[in-house]
Amino acid sequence: MSLHSRCTEIRQALRGDAVVLMGKNTMVRRALKGFVADNPEYERLLPHVKGNVGFIFTNGDLKTIRDKILAN
Repeated sequence: MSLHSRCTEIRQALRGDAVVLMGKNTMVRRALKGFVADNPEYERLLPHVKGNVGFIFTNGDLKTIRDKILAN
């Protein structure tokens, strides 16, 4: 299974429970910077945007989210 199709399945499994942010590092940094004004703590994530990286944001139960990710 390709990485793209795995990411798509994870996004679908998390729909309504979490927001998945993946893409080119420049675009991920730009998206995070757009949220920094309302959530200054997001700025701490910027140094971690290296290589292939994705972020999952949720207000839900972390164990449930983790289980959904691992199931896909």
